[in-house]
Amino acid sequence: MESRDQQELWAEICFLLSENINPDIQEKDFESQVIRVMEKLGWFEYKGEIQRQPIIQMGRKNSIRPDIVISDPDKKSSIVMEIKRPIEDLAKDEATGQLKSYMRQVKSAFGLLIGNKIRMYYDGELNPQQEPLLLDEISFNKSSKSGRRFVAIFEKDSFINRNYESYLNQLIEKFKAKRNIKKLKTILSTEDTKTKIIDYLKKEFTDYGSDIVDEALNDLIVTLSFKGSVTKQPPKQPPPSEPPTKERFKPGSSVETLLRIIQSHPSGISVPEIIKKTQFSHKKIANLVYKLKRQGKIDTIDKGVYAPIKKAGRPLPIIKQTGGIRETVYKFIKSDKRGVTFEELSKATPYDIGQLYNAVHSLKKQGKVDNISKGVYIAIS
Repeated sequence: MESRDQQELWAEICFLLSENINPDIQEKDFESQVIRVMEKLGWFEYKGEIQRQPIIQMGRKNSIRPDIVISDPDKKSSIVMEIKRPIEDLAKDEATGQLKSYMRQVKSAFGLLIGNKIRMYYDGELNPQQEPLLLDEISFNKSSKSGRRFVAIFEKDSFINRNYESYLNQLIEKFKAKRNIKKLKTILSTEDTKTKIIDYLKKEFTDYGSDIVDEALNDLIVTLSFKGSVTKQPPKQPPPSEPPTKERFKPGSSVETLLRIIQSHPSGISVPEIIKKTQFSHKKIANLVYKLKRQGKIDTIDKGVYAPIKKAGRPLPIIKQTGGIRETVYKFIKSDKRGVTFEELSKATPYDIGQLYNAVHSLKKQGKVDNISKGVYIAIS
């Protein structure tokens, strides 16, 4: 594709994804605009090259659902896309993390995060780091060189012929150089480097005599800093009596609403039940669940079923044996509707670990107790 054609096509992409839309456009409508862009680049939905929110099975029980997946003629997933409305902030870790996760799980070399700009990620065999590499962040500016480069990379024929490799190698070499510069700056600003400078000065001015040089250097202050760097002040420590602050979600926010609903169902609540209570979409629930799981607030106990994570260490009464081991263990688990950990069972009952394990296993087979998360049990009958 000639450079003039690339310029015109990039201008049309700017029109479709920025100039001619409302920033508050519905996400599905914005996805359709992105599909139009990919078709301008030579990929077609009717040929099966473009898939909208395909369900990709990961193992027997789990699956993922990226917004858009582009496949090459060999039906290999080559480009994964995460779409956000232009009004949303692409800088949030949640959106980036979700895209990177999809790339890793479907083994896609390229990922695109598209919203008020385009973020382009790479995770192919040339990636020099552990996680997907951010190649470029492209604003919707008609004269953007990065925009023309985007067209040159993702135009179908060019992409399949791997014409992007030269550009990719250049970007990766720049990334490696920046990483080495950063590493060297860290080394240069250490106390060890200052000591080496002092030793060099002692050898350089030996003509003055070692005593004079040592006396002069005693009053020398060696400071190493870089242009634009700011000396960071150590953070103020809170008073010893002040308890550490706990991360809280904003009252009334969607994530706080979902957390409260899940916490009110210690034995688990399914996505359809959550939708009835909140009217949230499947995608919104998936995003909120992702955030809550990262914070260690909830866990998956079955496909599409979530429960609050039970914290250990809560003081509970000692339960004396009132019959068989199973009866005693069942009575203890039933005494707390929020769930009981194995550690709490061990502390509150007079049995060893083997006896407790066998009792819990029998009760689960009888359908009297179940897990709400790993090692946490609740009575269900």
